[in-house]
Amino acid sequence: MSNESALNRHYGDDILEERVETVLKSEGLDRYDLTWTDLARFDQFHVGGAEMSRALAEAAGVRKDDDVLDIGSGLGGPARMLAATYGCHVTGLDLNPAYARIATNLSARAQLADRTTFVESNALAMPFADGTFTLAWTQHAAMNIADKSGLYREIHRVLKPGGRLAIHDVVLGNGKPLEFPLPWSPTAELSAVVSPETLRAELQGAGFAEVMWRDMTGDAKAFFASIQRPEADSGQGAPAPANLTALIGPQFAPLLANMARHIMDGRLAVIQTIQQAG
Repeated sequence: MSNESALNRHYGDDILEERVETVLKSEGLDRYDLTWTDLARFDQFHVGGAEMSRALAEAAGVRKDDDVLDIGSGLGGPARMLAATYGCHVTGLDLNPAYARIATNLSARAQLADRTTFVESNALAMPFADGTFTLAWTQHAAMNIADKSGLYREIHRVLKPGGRLAIHDVVLGNGKPLEFPLPWSPTAELSAVVSPETLRAELQGAGFAEVMWRDMTGDAKAFFASIQRPEADSGQGAPAPANLTALIGPQFAPLLANMARHIMDGRLAVIQTIQQAG
């Protein structure tokens, strides 16, 4: 099985679209007059949810005239937030075809079809011309991409000169080994998390200059503490938010709990950085 096939199998299954419709109906959201905030309870597949996306947008200085590329766009939550809040156009790219279809449908329900576009593609070979975008955006996607050099060089290629890259990602922490499964990988074979030093070196090698680097691990710890239930003290750790569990399935909760434990004990850290293309 190829890495692409393994990743698609990990992140989605044949009934993902059916589950989305079930969750929308159970939440009273099966209609076409929604806002992006109506969907934010389950379409933000990253630590900190919409609050972390807003913090990254502020740091990136998103503007109405930006043409944004969201790499690893998932169900399109951050793309809709950016389009609705700033009025910019966002193109979301995801390896999983079901995610691209669902994101398109959810944007239509949130009346953002004219400002968001979602495509299925590999981030290492994107179907865009050189210098297409003014801002590239990625949250918790590089953790599955081993070829960091290829990824950041490809992002640099599709950015206009002086364009910005906004990253919100998980990195290695204190050097202690990771224990799987984790939300992005059931085994070590699909995990490509690197140290902050390696990440910075790969970005510089791809032609980026650092504008801002911020350790968000404290915010990540607060996020997991906020969603922790009393019964989690039994050792299971932080549970998945109810709607996200309903969407992905009950098997997701222990994976997220394992990630929370890794962040709490320092094996993983969370960063945000803004980089500028030379």
